[in-house]
Amino acid sequence: MGDRELQKTAKAAIDEFVAGSLVFLLPGRKNAMPSWVASGTLFSTRKGRAVVLTAKHNVDDAAREPIRLGYYKCENAVENVAAGIVGHLELDVAAVALNRDASEALSGRALDAATVVALDDEAATDPLVLAGFPSVLTQMAEQERPGQVP
Repeated sequence: MGDRELQKTAKAAIDEFVAGSLVFLLPGRKNAMPSWVASGTLFSTRKGRAVVLTAKHNVDDAAREPIRLGYYKCENAVENVAAGIVGHLELDVAAVALNRDASEALSGRALDAATVVALDDEAATDPLVLAGFPSVLTQMAEQERPGQVP
């Protein structure tokens, strides 16, 4: 395998690995136009419960309506997935615990939460990638901002 083919294969594998646990959250039911879209990283607990780590501002209003979830190369969003939402009191971080059906449907996509080590673990040498898409940047780019460069 030549260098160019090796790089192409490596890029595809990295894309699949990083995007594999990246999900997006949408409010409302099927075919409803969402008022927001949030991204997050999917983890699985020791007992098999799937949890999405996301920014708290993404889900502040989510308790009022059902949440749908989509993922890399999905054809249909998974409906009504949230079993509970917990936001940090001071930081812009929240966890969305998924219900049993959603957890089972996404079991092969989630990162194992046990593989994430504590920050004070001196033996930790592996990088941790939490990917997300800052949708606010898209919103800002679509708004007119006289006198400012997009």
